[in-house]
Amino acid sequence: VALFAANDGDHGKETWRTDGTAAGTWRVTEIGFEQISSNPRSWTRLGGKVLFAASEPSVGEEPFAMSLVATGDSLAAPRVRGCA
Repeated sequence: VALFAANDGDHGKETWRTDGTAAGTWRVTEIGFEQISSNPRSWTRLGGKVLFAASEPSVGEEPFAMSLVATGDSLAAPRVRGCA
């Protein structure tokens, strides 16, 4: 699963996730209202959460956190392998 920022024309630039397929791609957050972009960036996994920076219209730049479950991922360990 990968997270990225995109604008679908209706919600401004928000966090999206994809597993590389059309069916596995959707918007995860809506921090800005309607077409106001939150411009999310710098996603970092920390335990069972994803931390990222974004702009919230009423307060400006803020750190945000969301559960991995919100991204469609599990709370399992990252799917990477080390060297043999």
